[in-house]
Amino acid sequence: MIRLICVGLLVTLVAATWKDNGEVCFGARDNKFGKFILKQTGKFQGIELKHSAGFVSCVMLNTHNFPTRWGCGRRPKYISLVISSEQNGFLFPNTLDTKFHEGGKFQEIPGFTPNSSVVAFSNFVNPMRVVEGDEIRVWYGEDFFDSTESDNMGTSCAIVRTFVQ
Repeated sequence: MIRLICVGLLVTLVAATWKDNGEVCFGARDNKFGKFILKQTGKFQGIELKHSAGFVSCVMLNTHNFPTRWGCGRRPKYISLVISSEQNGFLFPNTLDTKFHEGGKFQEIPGFTPNSSVVAFSNFVNPMRVVEGDEIRVWYGEDFFDSTESDNMGTSCAIVRTFVQ
């Protein structure tokens, strides 16, 4: 019983530090990243994106490739997202819990697929220090790396929450 109370208290304390950052939309090509401004100062330890509209794809849609929220229909195990700083420094996903494919353009992260309703990244080991007002960018992976994006299509939108302590 005490254990459950402690866990509930921990969840309550952790939830209190998450901040809403509004809706962000990102395209699949031509440097069409989405961006938002951080509302906190501290260590940037996590980000959550909850799909709100649209789709992205790594190739033109056809019977073998379908639209996804975060990836590519012909790669059902991988998402294709990069969270960066305004200078395009790579922030998330972190390398500790992610298997990167095709030079980082696609990521295999336990619990997430290209059509998950929510995607979340964390880095509690070596988080970046941020300041309120910093611009954070949300990219489709191939667009971030400027690689094989000419046949990409779509725009996906998400409600963003950040965890900064």
